[in-house]
Parts: sequence; structure tokens; C-alpha cells
Amino acid sequence: MRQAAKISATTALFILALAAVIPMIPFKARDLGADGALVGLLFSTFGAAALVAAPFWGRISDREGRRPVLAGSALISAVSYVLLGLADDLTTLFAARLIAGLGFGWVPAAQALASDIAPSGKRAAAIGLVGAAFGVGFSIGPGIQTLAEMGGYSLDAVAFTAAAFCVAALVSVPILPAGRQPQAHRPSIWHVLPRAGAKLLAIHILVFMAFTGVEATLALFLADELGFDAGDVGALLVVAGIANAGIQGGLVGKLVPRIGEVRTAMLGHLCLAVGALAIVAAGLFEQGWAIYPAMVCFTGGLGLHAPSLQTALARLAGENGRGVALGAAQSAATGARVVGPAIAGALYAGPGHAAPLLMAAVLACCAALVGTMTVLPREEPASSPA
Repeated sequence: MRQAAKISATTALFILALAAVIPMIPFKARDLGADGALVGLLFSTFGAAALVAAPFWGRISDREGRRPVLAGSALISAVSYVLLGLADDLTTLFAARLIAGLGFGWVPAAQALASDIAPSGKRAAAIGLVGAAFGVGFSIGPGIQTLAEMGGYSLDAVAFTAAAFCVAALVSVPILPAGRQPQAHRPSIWHVLPRAGAKLLAIHILVFMAFTGVEATLALFLADELGFDAGDVGALLVVAGIANAGIQGGLVGKLVPRIGEVRTAMLGHLCLAVGALAIVAAGLFEQGWAIYPAMVCFTGGLGLHAPSLQTALARLAGENGRGVALGAAQSAATGARVVGPAIAGALYAGPGHAAPLLMAAVLACCAALVGTMTVLPREEPASSPA
């Protein structure tokens, strides 16, 4: 697991950069004259570009190897953050987010690399350890803007700091394990995954539509229903991020060998649904303290789902198709990230503030239902060394 820890540490640098700029983008866009609709389109631009690029990165990682993809992704992302810091008009700002989306190839390549180096029985733990980097990044990253404001620095300094994190990740790539040998033939996703894989991707889409819809509207809900300010929301996200990191980095690796990938993911879907409903209840009864365990339950659901499903996809795809399969999973998640927030925003402005959370609960239950219809072949035990 030492090699997986290296992958996790470098992934944390990449995610730190991503998490650092997310809170600053709406403020910079507003300073440049954008309204709410344009800010939403700005986030969708990143998602749409990442959706197009993710399977490309996955296929390249299978053909050329994981480390070239990691290096290319870090370099492109660093350029995008420098451009973000230099942007003085909306056109440049949109270009920066488009480039950032195209460079979002690190995650599936890192997951594929972790899957390559891990024995079959420890694959879920290895991918979960890489997933824990998200919790670390999103626990620390949003605080960079707070530190910049306290120090009297501009928002642009946050973007340049994010670029520095990407450069650090780029410099760290040579110390990572090489993973599997590149292959000349690049299989398509339809040749890589059996029918069960399509069900897993459908589950992934449902879960990320649920999660990203809440992600896009949560701050509004907390402000309108509980009077939270930006500092309160930041503290909540830190707690949720720490819990998510612990779940992905530790609990998943213990659950999957006992109950399997699909059941572990279904437990996550239950947590997502219960957490979303608990957030609604906390707002309805105006109990601010209750939002903390509710949010831990909600984000913990994603922490159980993501590495479990990615492990299942990697196993189904086999050694030669892991990059393609994990790239497809990243595409599914990114596509949901484009659609989910748009629907949630319309629901928040229309039927009511709790509507996106209720939508998330329904989608999570639908994901669990599809899970009950998904049967995976048993994993063969790793052969003992002679």
C-alpha cells in the first residue's frame, strides 16, 4: 500500500488545486460582469470539456501508460489556472475553464494506476486510498481563499497558488510506480465491459446527479433556511471532507472484501438518501447542529459508492481495459455534473428549497434499485507465490 499512498499524496496536490479555485470562480466572474446564469454556464463549461476529454485520457493511459497522462493533465491544468489568474474579461475566463476541463485526466489515470499495482484482494483499498485524496483536497482547498483574504491577497493569487500545486504534482510524477505495460491495441468501452458494466455506469450517473445537484444548491439552502454564512458553510465542508477521506481511505477497504463492491455501493446509496432527508429535516425544524451529522452521512454515501463502483469496473474490464473503464466512469460522473446542477437550480428556484435534496434522495434510491439487479462475477482469489 506504500505505492498507493504515493499516488494518493500526489492526487491530493491535484485536487487541492481544483478545490482552491472552485470558491473563487463565482466571485471573479461577478467582478467581470457575469450574472447568475453565466456563472452556471461557466461551471457547465468545465464539466462539458471534462466529459469530452475523460474517455480520451483513459484510452491514452492504456496505450501509452499512466504516468504520461498524469504529467499531461497536471501541465494543462497548471496552464489553465495561470490563465484564470490573468483573466480580465469573461472570454478569457471561459477559455481558462474550458482548458481546465480538457486537462481533467488525472483522476481516472490515478485510479487505474492504483488498480494496476494492487493485488486483487486489496484493489478496493488502493482505489479508496486514492479517493481519500478528494476528501483531503476538499477539506483544505477551500480554506486557501480564506487565507488569501486574511492576508490581503487578491483572488488571482488563489489561482496562481492552484497552478503551483499542479506544478508540484507534475514534478512528483516520476516517483510514482509505472503500473502495467502500455498496450498497442486500444479497446472500446463496449468491448471492455459486459452488460453488468452498463448497469454500473447507470448507477454512477444517478449517484452523481444526486450529489452534484445538492452540491450546487447546498450553500443557498443553508443560508436561506438556517442563516449560515460563508464561514459556517466552509466549516461544514471541512468536517464532511475529513469524514469522506476517512471512509474512502479506510472503511471501504474493509467492507468490499466482506460484502462485495455492489453491496458496499448500495450502502452508500442508502446513506445518500438518509443524509439528504436529514438535511431537509434540519432545515425544516431549524436545527443547525443537526446539519453536521446529516452532511457526514450524505458525503459518506459518496465515499462508499465511488471507490466500490470503480473497483468493480476495474475488475470487470480486466488488466487491458482498466483505463478505458475508469475513463468511462469519469465521463459518466462529469456528464452528471453538467446535468445535475442545472436541474437542481431550476427546482430550487421553482418548487422549493428542499426540492433538490428530495430529488437526490429519489435518485439515490433508484441507484440502489439498479444495484439489486446487478450481479457481478465472483473475483478469483490471487494465486499464491510459488
